[in-house]
Amino acid sequence: FIVVTQPPQVPANSDPAEGARARAFVDWSRIDPRDTPLVTPERVAAKIAEDGAAHHLYPLEVAALTVTALRSVGVEAMLAELFAFEGDRSPADPSGRLGYFIPVLSEAPPEKVALLDPYGGRSGKLASAEYQVLTDLQAVGLALSLRAIYLLTRDQDLEGAMADTDAALKLAPRSPSVRGVRALVTLGSSSGAQAQSELEAASQIRPDASRRNNLAGLLLVMGDVDGAARQVALALEQYPDYAAAQVTLASVHLARMEQEQARVALQTAEKLDPRIPLVHMVWAQYHARRRQWDEAIG
Repeated sequence: FIVVTQPPQVPANSDPAEGARARAFVDWSRIDPRDTPLVTPERVAAKIAEDGAAHHLYPLEVAALTVTALRSVGVEAMLAELFAFEGDRSPADPSGRLGYFIPVLSEAPPEKVALLDPYGGRSGKLASAEYQVLTDLQAVGLALSLRAIYLLTRDQDLEGAMADTDAALKLAPRSPSVRGVRALVTLGSSSGAQAQSELEAASQIRPDASRRNNLAGLLLVMGDVDGAARQVALALEQYPDYAAAQVTLASVHLARMEQEQARVALQTAEKLDPRIPLVHMVWAQYHARRRQWDEAIG
């Protein structure tokens, strides 16, 4: 479990970006949670020492390791939740729940904050509207939120997930990622209206494509196809290369019996991200609508 403090066991020379170059970890779709729980910075440091292991790490884990390593050598650093990279055509956090995180140097004035991105290896300037610095307690809230997803989806522990999201909301109520996880957990308890309320709150905090796409998915489940279409259109207007939103768009087209448009959206999603989750399920729905049973089963 991640707590951003100053653990002396984390090597000061731990370099997540170097680990990425050695394929110790690789980027992945980051839509669904992985099947292993969140780990401590010390364990992340061990993982990035394994050349070629190709671990799936969370940006929170890599950023937390960087913060602890910087603090261990006396550099004042904080964890920050990053929402957008300037000029990108897809969101930093396509899930709207797992989050994207970076370290920031505490002593730097806001107008001179440099982008330090150990997960993706980017550098440059950082606009204040693109990130939110977290206190250590807020960082714990984000970690609890990630653990809640694991408990819900992998352990089927709804009670534990609800308890973690309760605590996460108290610690980091202004994080749209925390609100997104809360929506997922409340949906697991069959509370569609409460889930919609949480997603709408997330969209008010951060009205971006990830939040809109999640809201579109829920509206589809609740039968509001027109509402879903509006939200996913806004998501793709902001990020045209957002693969998960293309999958949602395909589902909207299928709900409207627009089979050709659904096919195009699915093909676009696969081209943008061949690993995108849910695309096979929506393809199966597409083939079933066309009575292509062998393709739907396959």
